[in-house]
Amino acid sequence: MFLVLFFYKGFNIEQGDSFSGHNLFTRSLAFAITTSLTFWFNEFFIGLRIKKHKKIHLFLWRVWEIFIAGNLVFLVYNYFWQGTEFYWSSYFLLLFEFFFVMVVPLLIYEIWQRNMPRKTSKESYTFRSQNQKEKIMILTDDILYLTSEDNYVEIFYLSGSGIKSEILRNTLKNIEEQLPENSDLHRCHRSYMVNFRQITKLHGKNRKLLLTLKGGLEIPVSDKYRQKFTDWMKD
Repeated sequence: MFLVLFFYKGFNIEQGDSFSGHNLFTRSLAFAITTSLTFWFNEFFIGLRIKKHKKIHLFLWRVWEIFIAGNLVFLVYNYFWQGTEFYWSSYFLLLFEFFFVMVVPLLIYEIWQRNMPRKTSKESYTFRSQNQKEKIMILTDDILYLTSEDNYVEIFYLSGSGIKSEILRNTLKNIEEQLPENSDLHRCHRSYMVNFRQITKLHGKNRKLLLTLKGGLEIPVSDKYRQKFTDWMKD
């Protein structure tokens, strides 16, 4: 934002002082700081509670971030011009220009995230189908949780900046029996198994016990496993 406005004088920005008496450098810096703080707050306070399982979820989340940041920048913009730009045409023009500026760095960031090697341990789990003909190897740090339905198990894991899943014909009971004793994967429900490394919070909701994983995912804990997880969280 600062680069586009101050160095490249993007969108025919007024280079003289604003009505509030601030110069171009101060205004460009204020817009940049407003944008940075808004994205920071969204990513680390709201974003951790938002589920982004699919690409459409991630796309809508980025649109939301740009929209909120653009609205705050519009308010800062009107502070510098003492409210003289508070009309719809100016609002929509600023949102359009703001989106145009932000979409490029966000796209670069997403491409970089998807292609850069993840800084995780090389430890991995190998999940096998019931007939042993299929196998899926996933880094331990990437595994989020497993869920089952009938004789199929779906494994959710981190991939790039999103979440992917793989399906195996097997049962959670069989997979649980195949795990080593020091495994970080633990059964928390008849239909769920979670990765201890991904748990951020244990809390109650409507008389139910829930685990919150990174990314804001919530997984139920049945009464059978309640004590196990409450003891683990205390440690």
